[in-house]
Amino acid sequence: MGLATLVLARCLAADGEVEALTIQHEQEMDVATSVGQPLQDAGDRHAAGTHSEKVANGACELAGILGEIEARKQRRSAEILCVSRMVKRLPVTQGRVIHLYYIKRLTLTAIARRMNFSYGYLRRVKADGLAALEKLPDEEVEAMLPPDYPKTLTEREVAGGRG
Repeated sequence: MGLATLVLARCLAADGEVEALTIQHEQEMDVATSVGQPLQDAGDRHAAGTHSEKVANGACELAGILGEIEARKQRRSAEILCVSRMVKRLPVTQGRVIHLYYIKRLTLTAIARRMNFSYGYLRRVKADGLAALEKLPDEEVEAMLPPDYPKTLTEREVAGGRG
């Protein structure tokens, strides 16, 4: 998988990943507020540690999730900027389709309606645009990204089958 394809896939997945992390944070908050009082009522001693230890550990986990959310939002911003730079290398129609699909997150059906194209034709335009972007050298795409952007598959992406 080339870097352009990786950035496009990440850009498309970003909102879902941020939403999943946000839900995880909300669930952890619910747990923290639900178990706090029962631990105190148990005399501050629990098999897993004191109430204070549990609160401190929970706060660290919550801060970690918030950090992950912020980091993912920053990477998404970098991905959007990179995709917007990549589409400038495409013919206007292909670039617009890629922009609407990957950045605006519109469905192909909605894009076809908006652009007054048949669904089948729009699929070909998108496929042609993707094929052109896949041919971009990784070095060019890398120059469009911040220096600290992860350019290899993460463990989660490998496990999810993106490679």
